[in-house]
This record gives sequence, C-alpha cells and structure tokens, in this order.
Amino acid sequence: MRIDRGMLGWGLFLIIAGGVPLAVRQGSLDAASVARAWELWPLLLIGAGLGLVLARTRAEPIGGIVVAATLGLMAGSFITGWTSPAGGASVCGPGDRAPFADATGTLAQDARVRLEMDCGDLVVAAGTGDGWVVSGSTPGGGAPRITGGTTDLQVRPPDRPAGISAASTQLHVGLPSTSRLTLDVRLNAGTTAVNLAGLQVPSATIAVNAGSARLALAGAAMTGTLDATVNAGSLTVALPGTGLDGSVAVNAGSARLCVPENAAIRLRVGDGALGATSFDGFGLERDGSTWATPGFATHSTVIDLRITANLGSVSLAKEADCD
Repeated sequence: MRIDRGMLGWGLFLIIAGGVPLAVRQGSLDAASVARAWELWPLLLIGAGLGLVLARTRAEPIGGIVVAATLGLMAGSFITGWTSPAGGASVCGPGDRAPFADATGTLAQDARVRLEMDCGDLVVAAGTGDGWVVSGSTPGGGAPRITGGTTDLQVRPPDRPAGISAASTQLHVGLPSTSRLTLDVRLNAGTTAVNLAGLQVPSATIAVNAGSARLALAGAAMTGTLDATVNAGSLTVALPGTGLDGSVAVNAGSARLCVPENAAIRLRVGDGALGATSFDGFGLERDGSTWATPGFATHSTVIDLRITANLGSVSLAKEADCD
C-alpha cells in the first residue's frame, strides 16, 4: 500500500489539532501547559531541516511528520484558548476589563520599539511629534509593563491578577512620527492592527502566534526590511509603494500580501512542507521557484521578498481588495 505523504501530514495535523482541546476538556492535558504550545515553533525548523537531510531516502517523511505534529499542537492550543469555559487557564476572550491611566513618553531620533500582546487586541498607529502614548483596558485595570528609555521602548500586557483569566487585554499604542523606529511586534493569541502610515520605520518584525494580524506599510517611510512570521494564525500585509526587502514565513495558517498598483515585485519561494502559494493574476514571470515582475532588475524601486510556507499558504491580492 502506498501512503500519500501530503495526506499523511494533513491527517496528522487535524488529528492532533482536534485531539488537544478534547484532551484538555477531559482533564488529560493541563490547560496552562497547552497554552504555551506556540513556544515549540523551533521544532518547525528542525522538521524542515530533517526533510532536507533525509531527502530522497525512505526516512524523508520524518521531517514532514515533525512539522505537521508541531503545527497540530499549536493549532490545538489556539482552539483550546478560544473554546474553554470562563475561568480556564488558557482562555482569551470576552470578560471584565477596566481602563488604566494613559502612559506617555518621548523617543530619540533613532529608537527601538518592541510591542508584545498575550491574549488580547493591539492597535498601533502614528501619534504626534516625538511622543508616544499607551492607552486601553486590562483585566483588573492594571497598567501595561513598560520598560526602556528614549532609545529602547518595550510595552507588554500586565501580569493577570489571581483568579482573572477570561478577559482579554486591549492596548492602543501611538508612536512618534519624528523618530526612526526599528519595530518589533509579537502577538500570542488575539488580534493586532499595525498601521505605519506617517511613521519612519527602517526595519519591522512581526510574529503572529495563534492569532490574526494586519500590517499596513502603505504611507510609511520604509526603505529597509520586513521579517514576518505566522505560526498557526493569519497575517495580511499591505505592501508599500517604496522599496522593501524581507521575508514572510507561514507555519500553519495563511499570509496575504496586498500589492500596490504598478509595483515591481519579486517573490523567491523556499522549500516548505505541505505549503501552497498563489501568485496568479499579477503578470509575474516564473523562473523555477522565483516569480517576478517583467524587467524587475531595471526598476529603481522594488519589493523583494523570500517566501516559506509549511502547512500554510501565501497569496497575493490587489491593494484595493485588502481595505
């Protein structure tokens, strides 16, 4: 009997993704431990590496099995978090929140900003002048954990008070338009909307773990790099009309890249386990695993991205379709 390796991976993924929340409900797995399953993402790299090392051998499927099993655990953690009853250790959803006093400060001309969200909603946009402001509401009304100074700002949700686990956190972050910002956004369950219009962002990193994020680069003064990673979630990126270099990696889930009209783009697709890409309808020329705008090398302003999809998908969309 011949086993379809693709179906084997999908079957294993679905079995584990469904089995994890069932095991939590039956008390066979600890909910708090399951909630941290996204931290297993390095196993995705190990699985991909095994696939390359064992290529063209009878043991080749091992790499895909490791990837599918890891993604199944991460997806199962996400499902558990959104379906457990209130009071469960991994719950992230509606509940009682209270507003906290706004936090403000200033940043130097060049600064690093790291924003983290664990179980909640994060909105990021341009503020005014050289000041930043953080507002919102949290379970218990506790203030976010804000550290750093004028050149290194870090914003994280507060620790949850004892006995409060159902409510999600809501943070609104306004960033200064006068600073050049190296931006790092990390989402662990929940949603994030990052609009960089009006900001100077030479470099941006976004990681989505069991959540949904939208990153709008249009209107930003961005001539540097983008590093985007999706682990058991979804990401929409509105690409800028200016030059951009970077990478997009999807490990279970999806990424949609919204392309500005008349943009010159090149997409170089790397090896991925059970991944899919959809770049049709944009007039791109294909050369092996590379898709590019005709005459790409002659354009002065280009978007050049490296794409990896493991049990996930990466697709293109018109800018107007992503509004």
